[in-house]
Amino acid sequence: EKDSASINLERQITLYQQLQAAGNERAAEMEAQRVAEAMRDVGNQHTDEETRNRWYKRAEDFYRASTTERDGILKEIGRGLFILVAAPVALAAVAVFTAGGMLYGIGTALKGLGMVM
Repeated sequence: EKDSASINLERQITLYQQLQAAGNERAAEMEAQRVAEAMRDVGNQHTDEETRNRWYKRAEDFYRASTTERDGILKEIGRGLFILVAAPVALAAVAVFTAGGMLYGIGTALKGLGMVM
């Protein structure tokens, strides 16, 4: 469920930014409330109280912030979401690279063994 809350937050942020870029201030302000709610949902998914409270504070700060301040908050959140998505991908890449190296080493050993026989 953490993933679905994070994905929802990402979607809400994208929609908010699109409305801001289009100059639709009224709709962007309504979307800002949805972004704050999505931040609270992300917080609700955490079992660690400190992390949960940090998300609640971000949600409150975002909702009360000016447009410029909101941009800063979103940049910070974007970095965090990127890390959450990139970490598993990086681990998978390391596993594939390691498996490839092992297969190469086994193949080289077998080739050498074949030459000896």
